[in-house]
Amino acid sequence: MLQCILLTVEAVVAVGFLLWLVLGVQKRRQESRVNYYLKLQKSLMDEHYVVLQNQIAMTRRLRHDLANHIQVMEHLEKSGKTEEFLKYEEQLKELYAVLKKDGLCPDYVLDAMLVRRKTQCAREQISFKTALFTVDGGQANKTDLMIVFYELTDYGMKRAKQSSERSFRLEGNQENGYLFLRLTCPVWKKESVRGMNARMLTELAQTRTIADKNCGNLYSELKGGWEIVYFTMKVVAEVYKTA
Repeated sequence: MLQCILLTVEAVVAVGFLLWLVLGVQKRRQESRVNYYLKLQKSLMDEHYVVLQNQIAMTRRLRHDLANHIQVMEHLEKSGKTEEFLKYEEQLKELYAVLKKDGLCPDYVLDAMLVRRKTQCAREQISFKTALFTVDGGQANKTDLMIVFYELTDYGMKRAKQSSERSFRLEGNQENGYLFLRLTCPVWKKESVRGMNARMLTELAQTRTIADKNCGNLYSELKGGWEIVYFTMKVVAEVYKTA
Protein backbone atom coordinates (compact mmCIF):
# COMPACT_ATOMS: atom_id res chain seq x y z
CA MET A 1 0.00 0.00 0.00
CA LEU A 2 2.79 2.42 0.97
CA GLN A 3 4.62 1.56 -2.24
CA CYS A 4 1.55 2.40 -4.31
CA ILE A 5 1.22 5.75 -2.53
CA LEU A 6 4.92 6.53 -3.17
CA LEU A 7 4.55 5.62 -6.86
CA THR A 8 1.48 7.84 -7.10
CA VAL A 9 3.30 10.74 -5.45
CA GLU A 10 6.29 10.26 -7.78
CA ALA A 11 3.98 10.22 -10.79
CA VAL A 12 2.22 13.40 -9.66
CA VAL A 13 5.58 15.12 -9.06
CA ALA A 14 6.84 14.00 -12.49
CA VAL A 15 3.70 15.27 -14.21
CA GLY A 16 3.93 18.52 -12.28
CA PHE A 17 7.58 18.93 -13.26
CA LEU A 18 6.80 18.28 -16.94
CA LEU A 19 3.91 20.75 -16.78
CA TRP A 20 6.22 23.32 -15.21
CA LEU A 21 8.76 22.82 -18.02
CA VAL A 22 6.09 23.17 -20.74
CA LEU A 23 4.63 26.30 -19.16
CA GLY A 24 8.14 27.72 -18.72
CA VAL A 25 8.94 27.20 -22.41
CA GLN A 26 5.64 28.78 -23.45
CA LYS A 27 6.26 31.74 -21.15
CA ARG A 28 9.76 32.27 -22.55
CA ARG A 29 8.38 32.13 -26.10
CA GLN A 30 5.71 34.67 -25.21
CA GLU A 31 8.30 36.95 -23.59
CA SER A 32 10.51 36.58 -26.67
CA ARG A 33 7.63 37.61 -28.96
CA VAL A 34 6.79 40.59 -26.74
CA ASN A 35 10.46 41.69 -26.63
CA TYR A 36 10.71 41.39 -30.42
CA TYR A 37 7.54 43.45 -30.84
CA LEU A 38 8.82 46.17 -28.48
CA LYS A 39 12.24 46.27 -30.18
CA LEU A 40 10.55 46.52 -33.57
CA GLN A 41 8.33 49.37 -32.35
CA LYS A 42 11.39 51.25 -31.04
CA SER A 43 13.22 50.68 -34.32
CA LEU A 44 10.23 52.03 -36.24
CA MET A 45 10.00 55.09 -34.00
CA ASP A 46 13.73 55.80 -34.40
CA GLU A 47 13.49 55.38 -38.16
CA HIS A 48 10.41 57.58 -38.41
CA TYR A 49 12.17 60.30 -36.38
CA VAL A 50 15.10 60.28 -38.82
CA VAL A 51 12.69 60.47 -41.76
CA LEU A 52 10.85 63.43 -40.22
CA GLN A 53 14.16 65.24 -39.64
CA ASN A 54 15.11 64.70 -43.27
CA GLN A 55 11.70 65.87 -44.48
CA ILE A 56 11.87 69.03 -42.37
CA ALA A 57 15.29 69.81 -43.85
CA MET A 58 13.97 69.13 -47.36
CA THR A 59 10.94 71.39 -46.76
CA ARG A 60 13.24 74.23 -45.71
CA ARG A 61 15.36 73.76 -48.85
CA LEU A 62 12.25 73.71 -51.04
CA ARG A 63 10.96 76.89 -49.39
CA HIS A 64 14.29 78.60 -50.11
CA ASP A 65 14.31 77.29 -53.70
CA LEU A 66 10.73 78.46 -54.21
CA ALA A 67 11.64 81.99 -53.16
CA ASN A 68 14.50 81.96 -55.70
CA HIS A 69 12.19 80.66 -58.45
CA ILE A 70 9.70 83.47 -57.78
CA GLN A 71 12.47 86.09 -57.92
CA VAL A 72 13.75 84.72 -61.24
CA MET A 73 10.24 84.70 -62.76
CA GLU A 74 9.55 88.24 -61.57
CA HIS A 75 12.85 89.40 -63.06
CA LEU A 76 12.11 87.74 -66.42
CA GLU A 77 8.61 89.19 -66.52
CA LYS A 78 9.73 92.73 -65.66
CA SER A 79 12.57 92.52 -68.19
CA GLY A 80 10.09 91.66 -70.92
CA LYS A 81 11.84 88.34 -71.63
CA THR A 82 8.62 86.52 -72.48
CA GLU A 83 10.26 83.55 -74.22
CA GLU A 84 12.68 82.91 -71.34
CA PHE A 85 9.81 83.35 -68.87
CA LEU A 86 7.68 80.71 -70.65
CA LYS A 87 10.61 78.26 -70.83
CA TYR A 88 11.31 78.70 -67.13
CA GLU A 89 7.62 78.24 -66.36
CA GLU A 90 7.61 74.94 -68.28
CA GLN A 91 10.66 73.75 -66.35
CA LEU A 92 8.89 74.49 -63.08
CA LYS A 93 5.79 72.61 -64.26
CA GLU A 94 7.94 69.57 -65.07
CA LEU A 95 9.56 69.83 -61.63
CA TYR A 96 6.14 70.04 -59.99
CA ALA A 97 4.97 66.96 -61.91
CA VAL A 98 7.94 65.00 -60.56
CA LEU A 99 7.38 66.22 -56.98
CA LYS A 100 3.68 65.42 -57.24
CA LYS A 101 4.48 61.77 -58.04
CA ASP A 102 7.24 61.52 -55.43
CA GLY A 103 4.86 60.24 -52.74
CA LEU A 104 4.85 56.45 -52.63
CA CYS A 105 1.47 56.09 -50.89
CA PRO A 106 -1.23 58.44 -49.50
CA ASP A 107 -0.53 57.72 -45.81
CA TYR A 108 2.26 60.10 -44.76
CA VAL A 109 3.67 57.75 -42.07
CA LEU A 110 3.94 54.77 -44.42
CA ASP A 111 5.16 57.07 -47.19
CA ALA A 112 7.97 58.34 -44.94
CA MET A 113 9.00 54.78 -44.13
CA LEU A 114 9.01 53.76 -47.80
CA VAL A 115 11.08 56.81 -48.78
CA ARG A 116 13.56 55.91 -46.05
CA ARG A 117 13.69 52.29 -47.28
CA LYS A 118 14.27 53.44 -50.85
CA THR A 119 17.21 55.52 -49.63
CA GLN A 120 18.65 52.48 -47.84
CA CYS A 121 18.21 50.35 -50.97
CA ALA A 122 19.91 52.97 -53.14
CA ARG A 123 22.95 52.87 -50.86
CA GLU A 124 23.05 49.07 -51.28
CA GLN A 125 22.56 49.42 -55.06
CA ILE A 126 19.23 47.60 -54.83
CA SER A 127 16.25 48.51 -56.98
CA PHE A 128 13.10 48.90 -54.86
CA LYS A 129 9.91 49.69 -56.80
CA THR A 130 6.46 50.39 -55.41
CA ALA A 131 2.88 50.70 -56.65
CA LEU A 132 0.83 51.73 -53.61
CA PHE A 133 -1.04 54.82 -54.81
CA THR A 134 -4.39 53.79 -53.25
CA VAL A 135 -3.05 52.44 -49.95
CA ASP A 136 -3.92 54.70 -47.01
CA GLY A 137 -4.43 52.03 -44.35
CA GLY A 138 -8.09 52.79 -43.74
CA GLN A 139 -9.01 52.39 -40.06
CA ALA A 140 -6.27 49.86 -39.34
CA ASN A 141 -3.90 50.29 -36.40
CA LYS A 142 -1.00 52.45 -37.62
CA THR A 143 1.59 50.55 -35.59
CA ASP A 144 0.42 47.28 -37.14
CA LEU A 145 0.66 48.79 -40.63
CA MET A 146 4.17 50.08 -39.95
CA ILE A 147 5.28 46.65 -38.74
CA VAL A 148 3.81 44.96 -41.83
CA PHE A 149 5.52 47.39 -44.22
CA TYR A 150 8.77 47.25 -42.24
CA GLU A 151 8.93 43.44 -42.20
CA LEU A 152 7.89 43.02 -45.84
CA THR A 153 10.42 45.55 -47.16
CA ASP A 154 13.13 44.17 -44.86
CA TYR A 155 12.37 40.66 -46.16
CA GLY A 156 12.51 41.83 -49.78
CA MET A 157 15.76 43.72 -49.18
CA LYS A 158 17.41 40.64 -47.64
CA ARG A 159 16.36 38.47 -50.58
CA ALA A 160 17.65 41.07 -53.05
CA LYS A 161 21.02 41.29 -51.24
CA GLN A 162 21.46 37.53 -51.56
CA SER A 163 20.60 37.48 -55.27
CA SER A 164 22.25 38.69 -58.45
CA GLU A 165 18.92 40.34 -59.37
CA ARG A 166 19.29 42.90 -56.53
CA SER A 167 15.73 44.13 -56.88
CA PHE A 168 12.30 43.69 -55.31
CA ARG A 169 8.85 45.23 -55.67
CA LEU A 170 5.96 46.00 -53.30
CA GLU A 171 2.50 46.52 -54.79
CA GLY A 172 -0.86 46.99 -53.15
CA ASN A 173 -4.40 48.27 -53.25
CA GLN A 174 -7.47 48.63 -51.05
CA GLU A 175 -10.95 47.53 -51.92
CA ASN A 176 -14.08 46.30 -50.11
CA GLY A 177 -12.54 47.18 -46.74
CA TYR A 178 -9.40 45.07 -47.21
CA LEU A 179 -5.75 45.85 -47.83
CA PHE A 180 -3.97 43.65 -50.37
CA LEU A 181 -0.17 43.66 -50.63
CA ARG A 182 2.10 41.70 -52.94
CA LEU A 183 5.86 41.48 -52.45
CA THR A 184 7.94 40.18 -55.37
CA CYS A 185 11.53 39.27 -54.55
CA PRO A 186 14.25 36.92 -55.88
CA VAL A 187 14.53 33.32 -54.77
CA TRP A 188 17.96 33.17 -53.12
CA LYS A 189 18.41 29.40 -52.97
CA LYS A 190 16.85 26.21 -54.27
CA GLU A 191 14.16 24.99 -51.90
CA SER A 192 10.72 23.45 -52.04
CA VAL A 193 7.63 25.64 -52.06
CA ARG A 194 6.70 24.19 -48.67
CA GLY A 195 10.15 25.01 -47.28
CA MET A 196 10.03 28.50 -48.76
CA ASN A 197 6.60 29.15 -47.26
CA ALA A 198 7.68 27.86 -43.83
CA ARG A 199 10.78 30.09 -43.85
CA MET A 200 8.72 33.09 -44.95
CA LEU A 201 6.19 32.57 -42.14
CA THR A 202 9.04 32.39 -39.62
CA GLU A 203 10.77 35.56 -40.84
CA LEU A 204 7.47 37.45 -41.09
CA ALA A 205 6.13 36.27 -37.73
CA GLN A 206 4.65 39.61 -36.65
CA THR A 207 3.12 40.21 -40.08
CA ARG A 208 1.46 36.81 -39.86
CA THR A 209 0.07 37.62 -36.39
CA ILE A 210 -1.32 40.93 -37.66
CA ALA A 211 -2.95 39.21 -40.64
CA ASP A 212 -4.55 36.58 -38.38
CA LYS A 213 -6.01 39.10 -35.94
CA ASN A 214 -7.41 41.25 -38.77
CA CYS A 215 -9.27 38.54 -40.72
CA GLY A 216 -6.41 38.37 -43.25
CA ASN A 217 -3.90 35.93 -44.67
CA LEU A 218 -0.19 35.55 -45.47
CA TYR A 219 1.26 33.04 -47.91
CA SER A 220 3.82 32.78 -50.71
CA GLU A 221 4.27 31.06 -54.05
CA LEU A 222 7.01 30.55 -56.62
CA LYS A 223 6.64 32.10 -60.09
CA GLY A 224 9.34 32.11 -62.73
CA GLY A 225 12.25 32.20 -60.29
CA TRP A 226 10.61 34.85 -58.10
CA GLU A 227 9.07 34.49 -54.67
CA ILE A 228 5.67 36.19 -54.43
CA VAL A 229 4.44 36.97 -50.91
CA TYR A 230 0.74 37.82 -50.54
CA PHE A 231 -0.66 39.66 -47.52
CA THR A 232 -4.25 40.67 -46.76
CA MET A 233 -5.91 42.31 -43.75
CA LYS A 234 -9.17 44.03 -42.94
CA VAL A 235 -8.75 47.81 -42.65
CA VAL A 236 -12.36 48.92 -42.19
CA ALA A 237 -14.27 48.15 -39.00
CA GLU A 238 -17.70 46.57 -39.18
CA VAL A 239 -20.62 48.95 -38.82
CA TYR A 240 -23.58 47.38 -37.05
CA LYS A 241 -27.00 48.96 -37.46
CA THR A 242 -29.36 48.97 -34.54
CA ALA A 243 -33.12 48.93 -34.85
